[in-house]
Formats: sequence, C-alpha cells, structure tokens
Amino acid sequence: MRKVCAVLLIMLVAVAGCGIKNGNGTKDGEGKKVIKVGFIAPLTGDRRVQGEAARRGFELAIQQYKGDFKIVPVIADDRNNDMTSKVARKLIEQDKIVALVSPLANPALNNDKVILLTGTQRDLEPDALTKLTYGVTNLLLNAINNANSDNPVKIKNALNQEAKILESN
Repeated sequence: MRKVCAVLLIMLVAVAGCGIKNGNGTKDGEGKKVIKVGFIAPLTGDRRVQGEAARRGFELAIQQYKGDFKIVPVIADDRNNDMTSKVARKLIEQDKIVALVSPLANPALNNDKVILLTGTQRDLEPDALTKLTYGVTNLLLNAINNANSDNPVKIKNALNQEAKILESN
C-alpha cells in the first residue's frame, strides 16, 4: 500500500510540475503561456449560418497560429438575441478570457478587462465573414505576440501599432 501511495504522490507532483492548467497566466506542457480568447456569435437561430462561418474563421486562425503562446478558444452562442452581454460577462468573469472576437454583435463592453474586436456587418456572405473573422483574429494574435503579454492594455497598444502600420501601407 505504501508503494502505491508513493507512486501516486510522485505522479501527482510530476503532473503539478508540468503546469498543465488551462487559463491565463498558466503554462502548457511545452512551457508556453496559455491565453484564453473568447468568441461570441449566433451558432443557433436565424443567423447560425453566418455565426458558424465566423466561427470557422476564428478557429482556423487559432489553428494556424505559430506564436509564443498557447491560445485556447472559448466559444459561446448568443443565439442572435439579447443574451450577448450576459454571455460576454460569463466569458470575462468565469472563463477569464483576455480578448473577445464577436463578428456579428457588439456586446458594448466598455472596460479594460478584455479587448473587444467586433464587426456589425450582418449582410456579408458566409465565405466573406469567414475571411473577415480570420483576419481580425490574426490581427489579435499578432498583437498578443508583439505585446508578449496577456495584459489587455499592452495588447491594445500593440493593436494600435498594428493599425498604424496597416494604415501606412
């Protein structure tokens, strides 16, 4: 029994030492800092086609990301109704996201707790919305890397620098 307990204790210490926690400020098994990025769109209801297209763009950008951080997507459905601000509040307070991408709605979050990247262009075709969301998500991921931080203020500053570079080209 002592051997079993000793082995379990060693395994517990080893797993704890790996830092395999999901959340901002933690590290994955490779030593990369983990950052959570939220996504809100109508994934059900009358706008689900646009929401799913935007989600594909968001997920594709995160899959292709090769930066210094491990980005964990936190996806939520706002059902294209007045739930958006409630869902966003949950992502911020409970899921501890650093940034929020919301291509079809504006949750009107006015604080420095998260970065909000949103567009309200509802009449785009799904393919165009996928590309738009992909581009917006990539812009955010580049800013996270350039800021080398999960601090929203530093990421906002990096986003502003990216925007200036885009405007000058």
